[in-house]
Amino acid sequence: MQRSQYDILEYGDLLDRIRYNHDDGAAYYLIFNKARPALNVVMRDFDTHDSNEQYDTLMNFYLYLRDGNRKKEGTDGSIKEIPYAGLLLIREPERLMGWVKRTFWIYLTEQAKSKGKENNAERGFHEIKNKEEKVYSLNDLDIAIRLLEVVNEQFSAPERFLFFSDMYALQTGRKELLEELTDTLLCTPGNLRVMRHRIKSKIKGFLESIK
Repeated sequence: MQRSQYDILEYGDLLDRIRYNHDDGAAYYLIFNKARPALNVVMRDFDTHDSNEQYDTLMNFYLYLRDGNRKKEGTDGSIKEIPYAGLLLIREPERLMGWVKRTFWIYLTEQAKSKGKENNAERGFHEIKNKEEKVYSLNDLDIAIRLLEVVNEQFSAPERFLFFSDMYALQTGRKELLEELTDTLLCTPGNLRVMRHRIKSKIKGFLESIK
């Protein structure tokens, strides 16, 4: 069997290739190679046993992860694409597989609901929940994805940069120096404080709107 270029990658490198470089090949490898045995188990909980149907389901899930965050931006109707934006939620690479299984379960549940089908996969979800370290609850994941939509639609370009810079700092523990941020955004420290205040206000407004 020919060895894939992705076989040698650790979870952290594979994750970064997908979410920061938007590497479609890495995402395909993750779903159809690394995660496939676990995802096959989840599909069986949803009574999906046929191999052709399983392949189609995985392909649709791959497209869902890649293309699920396309949003209009600006008055000119331009499209801002953020492929694999959901993977920005993962703070620790070792939780990647748990995140993929949990997100796949959510995806299949939504597909079943859209088709008006009752599903008996609750047991499968609890097995995933019990076997994996805590990743995100269904409610937390939904809120985080909706927050990303708010960031893309309502934040200015500098605000988006600052928001994702702070997210990266939470993931890595490395905070950009004040001077680095002001140089990048071409603003003063006072402007930066005002911008952070606006970001907090927008996030607070979003959280209050979903209570």
